Amino acid sequence: MTNPIAAVSAIAILGSANLHAELPQLTEKPFLGSFAALRNNSYQIIISPTGEIVINPIVNKGEVRPYVFIPVEWGIKITDKQGVESELKVLQETLESEQSATDKLDATVIRGKTESGGEVELTVETDRKSVEFKIKLLGTGTLDAATAKAAIFSRVQNYYQREEEQLSGKPEEFEELIKNDWLKVSRIDRSNKKFALADNVNAASDEVTGPGVQSFETELGIIHNTYSFMAGSGAAMQLSNERFIRQAGAASENAVPVHRGYDIVFTAAEEKTKSSENTLEVSFK
Repeated sequence: MTNPIAAVSAIAILGSANLHAELPQLTEKPFLGSFAALRNNSYQIIISPTGEIVINPIVNKGEVRPYVFIPVEWGIKITDKQGVESELKVLQETLESEQSATDKLDATVIRGKTESGGEVELTVETDRKSVEFKIKLLGTGTLDAATAKAAIFSRVQNYYQREEEQLSGKPEEFEELIKNDWLKVSRIDRSNKKFALADNVNAASDEVTGPGVQSFETELGIIHNTYSFMAGSGAAMQLSNERFIRQAGAASENAVPVHRGYDIVFTAAEEKTKSSENTLEVSFK
């Protein structure tokens, strides 16, 4: 069984810790240096003092694999007058929380600011099978208040990267490996889509994301796990695999296999919408 502390290394992939981070840190193993953490039979979650979050699905009856992780960051998404969207992450030196560091994370609230003075509050709550994030825009600073939205940024990794490299030149064997894996997408227009992980898609297209994603679920045989993302009422997600399409170059024809991974941007609903639930739930089966 892998030591839980091994998964802490995944945070280094997102960014190195800063000694001047405002959030307190645990002083004992296995989560030394983390702000908050929890490990149960379904997942492990670690919140670093820099505000970055890593969730590891538990695989093979208790194993934590450092390379099998879901990164989560948060901040504000803005849109300029030309319609170009930008992501502003919270600045670690602005982070604050009233909670103490803990290795038994139940619920915590963290506040932080982005460039230009935008202020966001993130609540993280855990239970046996899921992690719920609730995000709230507290202020926009000098940002355009009309387009600024509280946002959560995540990513589904290419968990098959090593196998794909090992089976390079043997596409039939690789397709056999992933043939039972799938991605199901439920959109805010109430239409549903299902894709095999071998399918070539442009995740940001009308075919996949369309007007916005309410929830999605993916089955991954390599980690013996199924997990899902679900946005609350009024909120939505956008999926994009543009970075992987760029990596593939002209040969991609503007689409790459689902298993390569995709970025996720969750944006909160308008606060004035009474029925809105600015939550994003990550669940494991």
